[in-house]
Amino acid sequence: MRKDICANEATLTAAGLSVFWAAADMAKGNNTAEPPPIKVKPISEIITELDILEEHKIFPIIALTGTVGKTTTITLLESIFKQFLPGTKAAGNIGFPMLNLLQKEYDLALLELSSFQLQYSKSFAPTISVITNFYDNHLDYHNSREEYLQSKDRKSTRLNS
Repeated sequence: MRKDICANEATLTAAGLSVFWAAADMAKGNNTAEPPPIKVKPISEIITELDILEEHKIFPIIALTGTVGKTTTITLLESIFKQFLPGTKAAGNIGFPMLNLLQKEYDLALLELSSFQLQYSKSFAPTISVITNFYDNHLDYHNSREEYLQSKDRKSTRLNS
């Protein structure tokens, strides 16, 4: 993204807003047009998909995150749990949208979650929380190894009892 197009980004960021630019003109090859900023709420006011799920859930949730091997682990767990709880469903990064879990009642939900999904969640509290492993990753997005680990570990501090 060209910096001259984002001249107001610092001002908006200082006001607590995240800035995302519409890229329609750029996709058409018109790189001279200044796309209008999309107005978004401050991060503190954003409600995440996980927070919506938490507010409406009616079944236990096992939330799994880690740096590598999440999909393999969730797939294996779903296969095992379905033998005892046929109404088990894997969702999240594995492909089934989390909010679709609210369309019917399940015995158990298994969620594959990334640090990006967990980072801004305020209320998500799974029944069981699992971090499979942790390696330095996504440090281009997270400011530090500690911030990356904190986003992964956020759900563990709010487990349901």
